[in-house]
Amino acid sequence: MPPPNPGAISARAVTADAAELAWRLDEPRTALALAEQALEGDPYRESIWRLLMRIAGSLGQYDEVVHHYRRCGLALEEVSASPTSATRRLLTELRHA
Repeated sequence: MPPPNPGAISARAVTADAAELAWRLDEPRTALALAEQALEGDPYRESIWRLLMRIAGSLGQYDEVVHHYRRCGLALEEVSASPTSATRRLLTELRHA
């Protein structure tokens, strides 16, 4: 396996940061597109899964909240991990919103 490309890692981090910024600027559709793009290169970044869950919740797409949570769990399972308590708590909060 070749070593990670530092430029690609940096680009993913910038994309993830841009997604968070778009969310804070009340641009959920832009945040959604950027978050999905960030996950393409780093599906184990749980903070981006939580962002996707928050975006879906803000748009009233509660089935998508659960869908993103499940996708997060599947991704983390690949590395013998599971969603953190913060992610589980967010799921509970958004399901009861």
